[in-house]
Amino acid sequence: MDQEQLYVRFKEKAELLSAEVYRMTSFAQAFGLLAGLYHQFGLCYGGPLKTAVVCPPWLERDQLAAAVTAGGGEILANISGEGEKALIGIAGADWAIAETGTLVQDATDVCLRMVISLPLISIIFASTASLVPDLNSALNRYAGAMPGYLTFITGPSRTADIERVLTIGVHGPERLIAIFVDREEGGGG
Repeated sequence: MDQEQLYVRFKEKAELLSAEVYRMTSFAQAFGLLAGLYHQFGLCYGGPLKTAVVCPPWLERDQLAAAVTAGGGEILANISGEGEKALIGIAGADWAIAETGTLVQDATDVCLRMVISLPLISIIFASTASLVPDLNSALNRYAGAMPGYLTFITGPSRTADIERVLTIGVHGPERLIAIFVDREEGGGG
């Protein structure tokens, strides 16, 4: 499958599990989308929109911060001390598995785990080039250097009680937004 087919398959699978998936052709377009999402969040949740960020090295932190601020967000300075106050968490994915609509992260960093699991809204940026067909392909990308803590994210948090009543967002984010960005460099995230 080519990247276009992988993206279409990822989007189909992820949206079946209530994730929101977007694809942007540039960082400028992605940050414009982010600012627009923040305006929507402001209408729903009021402000300030406290945000915890672990920015992957390939994502422009200053531009990301400008988009968050333009949309009414406030980036928390100390994730380990204030992470539980965040309404929104922003991070990056290393790989994206098309077969299941799953985002994969090296979450060895405790702050990254906090950012993707504590807030109600999780926004994950991924490079379109990071799309792989299946789990084996994703794991092979870590050849010989498997992280100490690997996270697989497939849709917002879901749980059900003994009577099979589904609840979203009990053990993690109630909303998952994946933003793919087309970029020329290859490889993960």
